[in-house]
Amino acid sequence: MKVYYAHSIKIYDTEVEEEEYSFLREKYENVFNPNTEIEYKKEEGMRPYLDVVITSDLIICSEFEGYIGKGVFREVEFALRNNIPVYCLRQDDGDFYLLEVISVKLINENDPYVRYGHLKIKEL
Repeated sequence: MKVYYAHSIKIYDTEVEEEEYSFLREKYENVFNPNTEIEYKKEEGMRPYLDVVITSDLIICSEFEGYIGKGVFREVEFALRNNIPVYCLRQDDGDFYLLEVISVKLINENDPYVRYGHLKIKEL
């Protein structure tokens, strides 16, 4: 199973990214981290990322300050349109857990890095 780890560039190369990525690697054998595996090129835009998303079995995303930026929004929206399951990684009292994402909602198109969108989580 190939898992795509969609997360904010705001946490790239931070302790938060390492903690989330470590949790995912413990749970899944093949986790793709776009921060370390794709070199961003402006002229290519999101294409290299979406090319990996479409070949993934599962997308796991994390939020930044309760929101998702434009890149994660596009990855999640693309995955959902292509019937690829998406889960949101959250943490409570130091423990990580996953919740199923059923849609995304545009919040502020003028804030592409933090408050661009919001995840709609499946009710438990």
